[in-house]
Amino acid sequence: MRHLFCIITLLCVCISITKAQIYDEGYSYETRLYYDNLDKELIPKAFHELYYSKITKQARKKNAIICIKNTQSKLTVLYFQSKAAKDGYLFINDYIMKQVDKHEWSDKLTLSYVYNGKDVCTKKDVMRVVRLKNNADVSYHYDTKTEKLTVTINQKSSRAHVVKE
Repeated sequence: MRHLFCIITLLCVCISITKAQIYDEGYSYETRLYYDNLDKELIPKAFHELYYSKITKQARKKNAIICIKNTQSKLTVLYFQSKAAKDGYLFINDYIMKQVDKHEWSDKLTLSYVYNGKDVCTKKDVMRVVRLKNNADVSYHYDTKTEKLTVTINQKSSRAHVVKE
């Protein structure tokens, strides 16, 4: 009796997998990934190499927070938020994506961050931007000729300067 039950269960599973594969053929969905509110395609090279590539696949799966499947446009959207990302960085990236959608900037758009007057290209600078809180002055500049969006972040030191007498 147990063998019969196992065989029937296995047969049902095989049939359902086959039906799912047949159904999905021709109905594939485009998948868009957002890391910390920023489209994966817009992530600057320094951030990808020094930060996002170091995050394990298991951590990405664990922290995928929203999955939206739009059947009309055949689009699946996955949002991933890293543990180190703070409110300021998430807010900046969300604003960037709203501006990209609003102005319909091209797919050739490149993004760069400038932190306290210097390009963000080292791991230390990348982590400063990722851990950014909402107390920074942020400005945005889009160059139409080069299709480059520059995010300038100016932040005073969060540590209080104490003078001992």
